Amino acid sequence: MQIIESSIFGVRSVRMVLTSKDHPHEVTLFPMIHIGEAAFFEAVIADAVSHDIVLHEGVKSRHSKRLTRSYRWAAVSKKLGLRLQQQFRAKEICDTRVIRADLDTDEFDRLWRGLPFRLRCLAYFLPSLVGLQRRLFATRESLAEGIAMSDHTSSQEWLDWGDDVDAFFGVILRARDRRLIECLEEVLAEPCGEPRRIAIVYGARHMRAVLRHLTKDYRFRVSENRWMTVWHL
Repeated sequence: MQIIESSIFGVRSVRMVLTSKDHPHEVTLFPMIHIGEAAFFEAVIADAVSHDIVLHEGVKSRHSKRLTRSYRWAAVSKKLGLRLQQQFRAKEICDTRVIRADLDTDEFDRLWRGLPFRLRCLAYFLPSLVGLQRRLFATRESLAEGIAMSDHTSSQEWLDWGDDVDAFFGVILRARDRRLIECLEEVLAEPCGEPRRIAIVYGARHMRAVLRHLTKDYRFRVSENRWMTVWHL
């Protein structure tokens, strides 16, 4: 199942609704990318806050902020006409229950310090170099290259895998997957008199773990999907 699609027309993210005969609640997934058109982020937030509960990402750490520098510096480029993913604001939330289903600062920093020193050094300098290159030379087409992904690990991802990649993803991916799933399980287990609609607004790569968990452990199935354009080409 395709989660992010890249074509000659643009980059699209699939909005998925999952339901289960064994569970009363409905779960909607919004796979996110750090950078996109303003209309995409506005549409996601407006849609998400129409649900009863929203689980969203957000690590508040200087290390995570440094890792996203490549996107933040690209977003400064006026020629791209793109913006950074925005956080939920109080005026948009209304009566929706919004939960930050992510690691807190101390948890993330502790895991980060456990990485090999060479990896932390690389993660310190590389995003700045990539961000500078994107700031000066990136186009919408170049940003779209290699961004497509499905719910299964691609052959290229397996080829790129190694001990360093595994250690790095253990911090920025798997640890956060576990926290998101913990929060989702808590919400699904809460006593409730009527079915609720749950939105998950999280990075696209994290959706693989959520899909596996819901389909295997709760027998959810995708009942509806709709493409949302992240940016046009």
